[in-house]
Amino acid sequence: MKLRKKRLPTRRRRALRWLAALVLLVGACHWLDIYGLTPDRALRRQEQYFATGRTELDAVIQDPYRTDSGVGILTASQNEDVLLMGLSHWSLFEGWMPGFAWPVERTDGAVDVYAAYYSWESSPDCHPYAVYGSVNDPQVTTVELTVRDWEGAWEYTLETEIQTAEDGHRFFFRTFEAENLCDVFYRAYGEGVEATGKSEFMSLQYDWSYI
Repeated sequence: MKLRKKRLPTRRRRALRWLAALVLLVGACHWLDIYGLTPDRALRRQEQYFATGRTELDAVIQDPYRTDSGVGILTASQNEDVLLMGLSHWSLFEGWMPGFAWPVERTDGAVDVYAAYYSWESSPDCHPYAVYGSVNDPQVTTVELTVRDWEGAWEYTLETEIQTAEDGHRFFFRTFEAENLCDVFYRAYGEGVEATGKSEFMSLQYDWSYI
């Protein structure tokens, strides 16, 4: 006697088919860069636009100032040639999309330091900054940052934490808020080494249609 396989109710079969079709559609849109499911898709487009080659992500923070629509993040990544910081944002209808980004070339110095002002607002209550740096000299054990407003009316010092990535490269990432636009200076030192200078600077914003 043959046993007949139980068949799912017609409505359930239809629902499963629609769900499978939806998953396939979303997956295809992701791989075709029509709809980014993950933030790294936006980072890959930024790398492609600036021809930096693939970079390794060191830090990502959510932008607390982007509250009007969707979610915004700031990423910091690097490879042997550049430091890259950029904005990305997510919305239901677009997925993850890249905002403005900017690469800074690496040097042979003890450290490379890059400061960025992000999350543009027409009348901000504060100016959010991120400072990202690569520690190139193994003798460097401390990096101090001095924040000074553009008019020179005030300044203060920030400490950083040097971190080691899985591949062994060392970096630091520091955020702060300032009432006015400012410059960032650094002092990196350790046994037998000291380096000082002014960081590279770039202002980043979300709405940038060229990527």
